[in-house]
Amino acid sequence: KINFTLDIKNQLSVYKIEIIYILFFLLTIVPFLILSFYAHPSPVEDYFYMDRMDRIGFLKASDSLYQVWSGRFFSHTISLLIYFFAENDIYYKIFTFFFMIAFIVSVFFFVKVLGKDSISLREKILITVSIFFLYLYSLPAVSQGFYWLISVPVYNNSLILVMLFVIFYIGLYRSESMVARVVYMLLCCFTGFCIGGSNEIAMIFSMMLLGILILFNFKKLNWYLIFITMFLALGSYIDIRSPGTKLRHLKFPGNHNLPYSIFHSFTNVIENVFLWIFTSPLIPVTILLIPVLYKLIIKSDRKPYIFILKPIYSIIISFIFLYAGTFVFYLSIGHEPFPRSLNVIYFIFLFLWFYNVITIMNYLSNTFKFNFERIPKFLYAVSFVLIVFFLFLGNNVKTAYTDLFSGTAARYDKELNDRYEFINNNKSDTVFVEKLKNNPFTIKSFELTPDPNEIYNQWYSSHFKKKSIILKKEN
Repeated sequence: KINFTLDIKNQLSVYKIEIIYILFFLLTIVPFLILSFYAHPSPVEDYFYMDRMDRIGFLKASDSLYQVWSGRFFSHTISLLIYFFAENDIYYKIFTFFFMIAFIVSVFFFVKVLGKDSISLREKILITVSIFFLYLYSLPAVSQGFYWLISVPVYNNSLILVMLFVIFYIGLYRSESMVARVVYMLLCCFTGFCIGGSNEIAMIFSMMLLGILILFNFKKLNWYLIFITMFLALGSYIDIRSPGTKLRHLKFPGNHNLPYSIFHSFTNVIENVFLWIFTSPLIPVTILLIPVLYKLIIKSDRKPYIFILKPIYSIIISFIFLYAGTFVFYLSIGHEPFPRSLNVIYFIFLFLWFYNVITIMNYLSNTFKFNFERIPKFLYAVSFVLIVFFLFLGNNVKTAYTDLFSGTAARYDKELNDRYEFINNNKSDTVFVEKLKNNPFTIKSFELTPDPNEIYNQWYSSHFKKKSIILKKEN
């Protein structure tokens, strides 16, 4: 009875701790959601898509983008559909909010499917908000990650597609019904095809993941994997071989330098991994999640074979994934990934990190009989203190709260609304606008220039049906 009572008390204590952490992490996420309603289209490319839709319509705009812009046919389709509605400022804000929610929901369902019955709903929510908190904390380009709608379909939405791809494959792997398997296979084929037409880094990650799955199933012919691979390859081929992709590569004369790309990709991955581990609350959050992650390997009726790899192999595979994503960028453009591309690599790093934590626990549990079901209570307190300490350092969460509560975001929103009204009411073909005084780092990406011939100014002017819209030069 004493042992039973103590066990109940321990479970209630852990339950309370997990609820506190869930609420705490939600508080770090909320300001980013609220800031969605202060977001505005950026002069860089947002108005280009709007202009294309206005001038030539959806179908011709899609073909034009494929021919002269890039081969990312699926992300172009999503972008054009967004801008069909987002010419209205309110819709731009709604879409920004919607895609952030969609990202969080995708992470949750990824965790839910992976955890299945091994962990409770509360624990699945805890993992979800923990990962999203870490993602927001160190996101290399938060403004381009969530608030620049031309970037969202190419980068964040490609991550959503990758998560859906894994979710559908796990459904295929677990299904016993032939009908269910066919449905999941078709869903995998569709998402794989869309990934190929969305983002090259996500494409590489998905190809490598399929390669590993094929390797694990090499003893018997797996027609499902063959069909899925064909559709991913088809989408990738359409992207890579497009005239727009070829033209895009011509803009980077220093690309395709193989020795340079091999060396600098390696150093870039090492530097980024070091920063992501030691300049963020990744370690204290990991300590917090250890008992929950451990349940994925001890309470699973059908343990995924990827969790039983020796840690040395899982770490090497993870490094190869990160290296490949970085290398393709160096080879394509001749320098390190743009921050918005680094967003994709960082998110993959987070999942690879927790995957390796699971494989290490599995190895230690089987080899040395370590038990990770509970950690000393003082570690929860230490983890909390460390997380709070990191929040006082320079990070995106602190910046988001500053932009929100200082009123910078609200004043930025008002400034732009006043600018739109001023442009629309101005009867001149050439309009000079004041430079924005409020610059919320979280949601602002770019500004107009004093050069009327700058292509961004031209797209902006075309949208407002003016000959020129020019930023006034500062005295």
